[in-house]
Amino acid sequence: MSTADDMPATESIGQLLARLRAERGLDPVKVAQELRCDRAIIDALEADRYADLGAAVFARGHLRRYADFLGAPSAELLARWSAEQSSGQPLPDLTRAPQAPRPIDTRRWGRSLAVIAGALAIGLAAWWILQGAGARPAPVAVPTQAGAGDVAMPPQAVPVPEVAAVPQEAPATAVTPTEPLVAPPEDPPADAPADAAEAAPAPAAMPVTVPPAPGDVALAFTTQADCWAEVVDAKGARRLYQLIRAGERVTAAGAPPLRVTLGRGDVTRVEVAGRAVTLPQDAVRNSVARFEVAATGALRALPPVPAPASDSPLPTPPPSASSAATAPVVDPAAAPVAVPPTESP
Repeated sequence: MSTADDMPATESIGQLLARLRAERGLDPVKVAQELRCDRAIIDALEADRYADLGAAVFARGHLRRYADFLGAPSAELLARWSAEQSSGQPLPDLTRAPQAPRPIDTRRWGRSLAVIAGALAIGLAAWWILQGAGARPAPVAVPTQAGAGDVAMPPQAVPVPEVAAVPQEAPATAVTPTEPLVAPPEDPPADAPADAAEAAPAPAAMPVTVPPAPGDVALAFTTQADCWAEVVDAKGARRLYQLIRAGERVTAAGAPPLRVTLGRGDVTRVEVAGRAVTLPQDAVRNSVARFEVAATGALRALPPVPAPASDSPLPTPPPSASSAATAPVVDPAAAPVAVPPTESP
């Protein structure tokens, strides 16, 4: 084994290591494989470039391992190396220390990209929701002109949306009152014919549909010609009072018994509780039908409306009991028929 005395004074530590390696017939590559280090470390030790090895502690360790591998006196070489380092050699450059390339952590990059993509997706979803909520138009009430039977809805405040949008027009709405504000037709004069009374034009009214209450009787009318209709319930309240147009179907309901008057009962279809019924034969006189509907749905003809008093100055004596028994029955249809007077509820 070589000692410190065998080393020439002019031979440096690196030259000594290179000479010992050459005497043993070893290649730098083989030595690096045996020591499991980079060949650059072997070349730096043999060239005395200790600054390339990094800090002094790394250079000392590599020098000890290389000297022990070649069988050189590592303690004496380390003592000589320490003396040389303390004699004023410049400090090693740590940035030039050999470093193995670091592998790229693909998992770390994958996690980062996933986090960025998730944040972008959440931001886009929030933006889309906010845009959709701001662009939704608020309902706008369109004021309508109130007619004779309409009640205009009060205008509502329209909030200003955050995003400009074109709101759609809302359909005009109106509330139909229970009693149409239409004046009842005037009674025709006493000397007017029946046809004139029927042909007298009646003011049109809005159709009234009253939902049936428990115990009420529901009626429906469908006429083939214009027909004036009136329905009065047991309490005297009008449930229907209007002109039914040809082909129109109108319903009414009220507490029985219901008193019904139809100007054209001969061309009007009547339904009770959704079932078509036939009017009593004696209920239709000169096309005018007057009948009563019971709670069971049965129909009963009502007597005709009495004709107004005559303008004759001579009073008509009341018939006696005997003459009343023998007097012929006069068909009321031959007398002029007047439109029934208005009945207050």
